[in-house]
Amino acid sequence: MKSFNNVEMFRGNIFFLFFLISFIFFIVSIVFLKDYFNKYFLILLDLLIILILYLKYKKRFFYRVNFKIFGNKFSYNEDEVLYEEIKSYRIDYMGGATLNLKLKSGEKVNLSSNNHFCKTENFVNFCKALDKRLMHFEGIVRKKSFTETRFGLYFVYLMTFAFLIIILMSIFTEKKIKIATLGLIITSLATLWGAIIKRKK
Repeated sequence: MKSFNNVEMFRGNIFFLFFLISFIFFIVSIVFLKDYFNKYFLILLDLLIILILYLKYKKRFFYRVNFKIFGNKFSYNEDEVLYEEIKSYRIDYMGGATLNLKLKSGEKVNLSSNNHFCKTENFVNFCKALDKRLMHFEGIVRKKSFTETRFGLYFVYLMTFAFLIIILMSIFTEKKIKIATLGLIITSLATLWGAIIKRKK
């Protein structure tokens, strides 16, 4: 039995819902109140309200889990999943780790730890340990993550090559790349390469 205690987890679906509601609130308030308030004041006020709501409810976006891996099942807090109940699974190491399970009953289990919000090392280690266990369990289909597919790998190579070309053009021509664009490209590539490196370790 292996234990992974106090693992920081992220509720991506709830965070996405909060982001969507905040975006709609921001757009609606700008459209309907722009004639009554200064637009810069209105933008600052909206952002302040969203920030206050985020700070108030952010604990709901995160939670901690104690994982345990046994010979025939794994458990997380009060829940447990028998290996014989699993139809297929996929593990993605982009931006931390995400575990997607599809059970024979049709139920889906999605667990995620995002490195922008959590310390993901414990969850990554749990996913690797579970992966080793499930790979040797008959009847369970292991689905490849994006970076494990041939298309995904070629895509990362192509992105890296294109980035190097852009850098060289920026150095030897007058077409300079913007800092914000450069940061976005580097972040995206770092996430993709990080997923490949974590998978191979």
